[in-house]
Amino acid sequence: MSLTSKLNELTDDQFSSYAKQATSKVALHRLLNLPYNGGFCKIVSDRLTRLGIKYDPNRKHRLSEKTCPVCGSKFIAAIGSSKEKRTCSYACANTFFRSGENNGMFNKHFNGPRHYRTICFMNHKKECILCGESRVIDVHHLDHNHKNNSSENLIPLCPTHHKLLHTKKYGKNIKDQIQSIQH
Repeated sequence: MSLTSKLNELTDDQFSSYAKQATSKVALHRLLNLPYNGGFCKIVSDRLTRLGIKYDPNRKHRLSEKTCPVCGSKFIAAIGSSKEKRTCSYACANTFFRSGENNGMFNKHFNGPRHYRTICFMNHKKECILCGESRVIDVHHLDHNHKNNSSENLIPLCPTHHKLLHTKKYGKNIKDQIQSIQH
């Protein structure tokens, strides 16, 4: 049996099923075991046109409907792509990838039930205890042990004072200022 007759024996439903599995005309030819040449391209293109099936010429991956793990809404993703979407939007991606164990910076030893920054700001105003800066705040561990997240060990500092605290030249002066404020 010739390839042309095999192609003509396929019902429109069977042909449509193959067409939905393929991401392009080339992929459709591969699924149907047809050479990608002028004669077969014409036959396949005519049938696709008759059935109203179109391919995006730039599409390399099959599209599929997925459910967003954050909000539960449905969205379309290119399956197998290196940039395959895992969430429906940037907002959901930020929630999904920047919180909990999906966060690349997540460390179960440091990010226990409460993050050390949360503990610090529950007990201190969100401002540097030395200069009052409130726009950008670091949290310093007084005993330099990052596993000790007790409220007595955490103080808010601006990035400038935090850096100075860790220098040989100004560190003692900053420590003295902190101790005078705490007592």
